[in-house]
Formats: sequence, C-alpha cells, structure tokens
Amino acid sequence: MNMDFSSLYGQYDFSSMEEKFESLFPTWDISFRELILAVMKGNGAEVITGQVKEIFYLLTSELDAVRFVCVTLLLIGIISTVFMNFSGIFPNQQIGDLGFKFTYLITIIFLIKVNAEVFTVAKTGLDSCISFLQVFLPCYFIVVGTAGGSATAFGFYQVFLIGVYMVEQVLVTLILPLISCYMLLCIMNGILEEERLSMFIRIVKNGVRTFLKVLLTLSAGSGLFQSAITPVIDTVKMNAVKKTVEIIPGIGELADGSVQVLLGMSVLLKNALGIGFVVLLLFICAIPILKVFLFMIVIKGTAALMGLSADRRITGCTNAFGDGIMLLLQTMITAVMFFLILVLIVTFTANRGFM
Repeated sequence: MNMDFSSLYGQYDFSSMEEKFESLFPTWDISFRELILAVMKGNGAEVITGQVKEIFYLLTSELDAVRFVCVTLLLIGIISTVFMNFSGIFPNQQIGDLGFKFTYLITIIFLIKVNAEVFTVAKTGLDSCISFLQVFLPCYFIVVGTAGGSATAFGFYQVFLIGVYMVEQVLVTLILPLISCYMLLCIMNGILEEERLSMFIRIVKNGVRTFLKVLLTLSAGSGLFQSAITPVIDTVKMNAVKKTVEIIPGIGELADGSVQVLLGMSVLLKNALGIGFVVLLLFICAIPILKVFLFMIVIKGTAALMGLSADRRITGCTNAFGDGIMLLLQTMITAVMFFLILVLIVTFTANRGFM
C-alpha cells in the first residue's frame, strides 16, 4: 500500500508549530514539515545528522568567552600569589590584608560578571524550551487523540501543563534566583576568615539538589501512573468500536480494515511527532547546556590550578562558584529530562491502545 504521508500531514494544522520552528532554527535548510515527513519515511537520522554540525559551529564561536574567563582567573591567581609572597617581606600585616582584599575585590567583580552571563544563557535556554512546549503540546496531543488515544491525550496533557507550569514558575522564578543567591553567599563567605556562612550554603545547595531529584521522580512517577491506566481505557474503547463495526453485515470486515489503516497512519504520525519533539528539544537546549558546562569545567579547572599557589580563600570562592554553575547545569538538565521522559512514555506506551 502506498501511503501518502504528505496528505496525512496536511490533515492537521501545524502552522503555529512551523512558525515556531522557523524562529528557533532560522539557519536550518529544512522545514518542520520536511523533518516530520523524513522521520515518517525512515530518513530522519540522515536529516538530523546533517544539522548536528551547526551545534559544533555555534559552540566553537563561544570558545572565546570561555577562554577569556580562564585567562582572567589565572591572572587573578598570579596576582594573589605575588601579594602573598611579598606580604611576608613587610613587618606590617595590614599590607598583606590590603593585597588580599584588593585581589578578592577583583575576583568578586569578575565572578559577578560571569554569573550574569551564565544565568542569561540558562534562562534564555529554559525560556526557549517553554515557548516551544507551549506551541508543540496542543499539536501533539490532538494527533494522539485522533489516533484513538483520547484518554491518553487528556491524561498526559494535564501532566504536561503542570510540568510546564512547574518549570516556568518554580525553576525559572525560584530555583534560578536561589542558585544565584548561593553563588553570592559563596563570594561573601570567602571574605570571612572563619567562613561562617558555610552551613547556610550547604543547606541551600542540598535543598536545590533534593528539589531537582523530587521533580525528576515526579516526572517518571506521574508518567508511569498515567501509562498504566489511560492506554487501557483507550484499548477498551477501541475494542468496543471494532466489535461494533464487525457485526455490520456485509461491510463489517471492510470497515474494520479501513479503520485499522487510518489508525495505523495516525499512530505513525504521532510517533514521528514524538521523535521530532525529542530531537528538537535536544537541539534547543544543547547549546545553552554545553555553554554552561564549558563555563563550569573552566572555572573548576582554573580553581584547581589556582590552588597550587594562590590564596586559599580566593581559590575556595572560585571553586564554590563552579559548584553553583554545576547546580545551574543540573537544573537545566532536569528540566529537559522532565519532558523527555513524559514524551517517550506517551510515544511508546500509548501504542498499546491501537494494536
């Protein structure tokens, strides 16, 4: 049987998704329609592989900023080492303290600048992810519903709406500022010789990590819970429809076969959209996540090098700042994994209602 994938795609209104695709990927040489049709025909891997090089190109263009951070922190470490070595020459301890405060002030100013840049990257990435979801989810679940999974579409759509709300209102407006406060506390703690804010810093760090673990657990748990109930409901409905059609004299078997073909093509489109969602979400978040990862590696690595000779408080502040960027990276990955898990569950479990 010759399947007309273009006609099947044209039965649904994906205009809003196509516009969002063009705004998010203006340099791609394919459209959203071409991507989905390629996946339906089994050629998705070739199309996707052709766009991977763009990630490396964009990432390479960001290496100058990362290199600047590394060089600047190393210079600060060298200045700190010079002050530490020369402060012992003078009998007055105030000269050494003044040198430390001067170096630490430079470190604070620079790390605050890096903090603003990293958080801008993270927030922009999460905002792009949310805007993409707000356009994609209605299109996707309409296809899920018309493919015979009305209960699955209704149940999982509510889960996704809650997830988008949590990412937008909790991660972006609460967790990100909390991580920023964590970094500022690390900077303030370095000024104090006794590090009196250490316990409070650990509380904030452990609190953020615990929340991210709970969020990811809720994602998997709610998805598995819905997958255990809603596909069964759809299966019962489909079996009832099939039995009703089969008892029609003369045309029962023909009608049943036609229904199975139409549902099978709808399932194919649903799965293609699910795979397309996974690919596009990864492409949207790949650059921000990789940029934040590079900043984390550079700052943690530079802190390790500074620890060889620089002041302990400056080294500890820089290393703790790297821990804050690691928390930011974990937050971004958690947000992406939250939606990937749910979509993969819908894609692979909802098919049980169509077989």
